[in-house]
Amino acid sequence: DKKKAEIFKYIYRRNRAENPELSDSRIQDKMCKKFNVGLSTLYKYIYWK
Repeated sequence: DKKKAEIFKYIYRRNRAENPELSDSRIQDKMCKKFNVGLSTLYKYIYWK
């Protein structure tokens, strides 16, 4: 799962950089749809320790 977390973090950071006009929740929403995961799952990976 750590590998998955790294991938999600990378994609999230890239999306933030490429779409500064979008809000965090908007980007998270798009990622949830794209990867077909729930928001809680997405958070788990993005904020993986």
